[in-house]
Amino acid sequence: MFKQLSSSKEQLELKEAKSLTATLIESKNQSRVKTTVESKKESSKESIEESKCQTGSKTIKVKKADSAKKAASFLSRWNDSPIIYQSILPQLPTLLKQGVNLYSDDRQKDVFLLSALTALSGLMPNSFGIYNNKKCYANLFLFLTAPPASGKGVMNDAKKWIEAIQSDIIKPKNVLGAPNTNQAPKVKMLMVPADASSAAIIKALDENNGNLIMMESEADTLVNVLKKDWASYDDLLRKTFHHESIALLRKTEGEYTYVNDPKLSVALSGTPEQLRALIKSPENGLLSRFMYYGFTGSNNWRDVFNPLENQNHSKLFNLEKIAINYYKYCQKYPFEFDLTSKQITILNSFFKSVYEGELSSDYMKGVISRMCLICFRIAMILTALRRYNDKVKTVNQTCNITDFNTALNIVQLLLQHSKNVLGFIEKAKPTDKYQKLLDLLPNKFSKADAINAGKKIDRAERTITDWLKELKKQNRIESSKIGVFNKIRFKKDENK
Repeated sequence: MFKQLSSSKEQLELKEAKSLTATLIESKNQSRVKTTVESKKESSKESIEESKCQTGSKTIKVKKADSAKKAASFLSRWNDSPIIYQSILPQLPTLLKQGVNLYSDDRQKDVFLLSALTALSGLMPNSFGIYNNKKCYANLFLFLTAPPASGKGVMNDAKKWIEAIQSDIIKPKNVLGAPNTNQAPKVKMLMVPADASSAAIIKALDENNGNLIMMESEADTLVNVLKKDWASYDDLLRKTFHHESIALLRKTEGEYTYVNDPKLSVALSGTPEQLRALIKSPENGLLSRFMYYGFTGSNNWRDVFNPLENQNHSKLFNLEKIAINYYKYCQKYPFEFDLTSKQITILNSFFKSVYEGELSSDYMKGVISRMCLICFRIAMILTALRRYNDKVKTVNQTCNITDFNTALNIVQLLLQHSKNVLGFIEKAKPTDKYQKLLDLLPNKFSKADAINAGKKIDRAERTITDWLKELKKQNRIESSKIGVFNKIRFKKDENK
């Protein structure tokens, strides 16, 4: 499938890509050394604290800090989380470069860049590449996390692009059903709200060619929805990330809906606590599907009356017009994307070194596996933007070395952010009361088995019933039939 380039061009590309990989791996090694030093300091500190508690032959047990204190301590590391735009700004396509340059704060530049990439990922539903022998589209999942009033709301500036397209081109409206039937009208849209049921989202995907974008500046909107039995769709999010087919059967209405190759782009922002409310455990499969960008915000006061702010809003409006034209171009000239054989070699080499390197848990391996796919998708988006700039109309498009290097640079830095988030979730998680129940049960068990196991830990039948519902929401068990359950193991989800 991969196109062959001239010998001289391949040699130049290989030389540049090898240089980039060496730089990325060296950067990763430096990060590893820094992390190791920090870990040793923490271990040393813990040993000192323990020794202070020893008096004679007695050892006084030190009460562990609660989850909130541990989380706060871990979040302090986000002060030094890597900034992305600095190393790639000159190489960015025009639309992204102009958008990033509207901001003066480093974190806001990064927030806009990642938000814009995610928004743009949902504007090219007919373009695809082949990844792992399957059709792969450009859709991205993003979670921006930082304390309140730290600048993550810049995501809404990228969201305006989608709102402009929806307003000016798609114009959400009801499309009448078939004549002489009771078929409900279809609702055409591009952006779907998070405050919707699983059934509503599946229906919206079906009515919009399987393509939607979800951008929410308050992650609580999604978190609150996922708590409700009638609305929970975290399994739908996991499936749509890999474009797995989804179906809906309404028994009362006799309606069957099937969506093949669903394409959903998701951008969320919220505080660290909102992130933890969404992904309570590293075993949640959503963890590895998102790009993360975590930071603590600036200590400098921002002058909201600065006249440059008004000028920037005017420039943002101009960028919305470009985004509309970009969307039209993508609809008219879709393409099949691929990497050169040399780029594939470099990609495998880099991710192999990371995957087999400093990892401390299976959870990070899942993150790295999907980050390779995310890198492929980012390269596809950058290529689409480049095609728009150069007015390329071919049906096949190979990634150029500039966009490949840019995508790899972005992902290398995102890996550190993902590592920070994983550490936060692992350190901050409270005592798992449900695990005590699961440890007493076999991989396949009945409700009666669970109730009997609950008696061993002094839990009433009603409590166990509630726990089983919660474990299903957390995707830690599944029900094959009424009253029969199976445990869901992390590795099963990781290999999907």
